Amino acid sequence: MRLPQSFKNAVAATAKSLNTTFKQAGALQREDIHHLPARNTVVHLGASLINAGYAVYAKPTNAQGVGQADLLACNQKLSFVISATTYRKLNLSKIGAQARQMVGFTPEAYPRLDQNDPLRFWRESERWGVLLMQSFSGEDLNELWSSQITGAQSFQKALAASTLINAPEKKAFAELAEFLQARQGYAGSEPICSELWANHTERLDLLWAAFTL
Repeated sequence: MRLPQSFKNAVAATAKSLNTTFKQAGALQREDIHHLPARNTVVHLGASLINAGYAVYAKPTNAQGVGQADLLACNQKLSFVISATTYRKLNLSKIGAQARQMVGFTPEAYPRLDQNDPLRFWRESERWGVLLMQSFSGEDLNELWSSQITGAQSFQKALAASTLINAPEKKAFAELAEFLQARQGYAGSEPICSELWANHTERLDLLWAAFTL
């Protein structure tokens, strides 16, 4: 399956609207917090997806009882299960575990949605898991993140040579890349704030990954 351009556009629009919020309401942040809480990412992405014609539902319940999600977005053909987090420094072990948990996600539905088949929309749609992360990880790590799908061989070489990640996290990063590749995944990043923010030395970016469920 191919990730639809409408979703990529929604992620780009989310990064732009988060930038606007930083500029207009950044004073609401404590001095020791350099990113917006993750729920803001969910609000902005939800608005972007609504504008793109998706129906959205916050905090869907997982009928399988494992893992969790922040947002479910769907139209007649596509469904996205979305989880948003924030990191000053990427925790690749945690990200990988979260991605693998999402594979078994099935939304809990009730008969009143469709008395005959309440999960028909889910079964008949292309289903994607999505991870969104606000991150101050820096340009070099962002390039690694985006290349884990589009440049698998160069990614492995760059990962091995990187001095930004310790050995356990390199292993977790390589395992995440293998997982995404096996799941017909995509990965990328969008800048939120390229300007220095709150005396931080790195720009703030919105990293994302999407994979088939």
